[in-house]
Amino acid sequence: MQLNPASPRALQLYTQAEVALGNGDAAISTWQNWMGAHPNDARAPEILGSLEEVKGDDSKAQDFFKKALQLDSNDAI
Repeated sequence: MQLNPASPRALQLYTQAEVALGNGDAAISTWQNWMGAHPNDARAPEILGSLEEVKGDDSKAQDFFKKALQLDSNDAI
């Protein structure tokens, strides 16, 4: 499967599929790459925070949520 690398919506759908298949680490890696390429997109650390929370790493999740709020203080996290 090929993703449109410029489409955050395609990435979100891919993430949902990977998580459903038990491949959370693949989803995390994909969003880390997105965050590196789009450092001002608050969506990436927000999603990464959620993925880390599901894995049980509350510390990492909190760090990502803080980053998301730094990028967009109006976010409803």
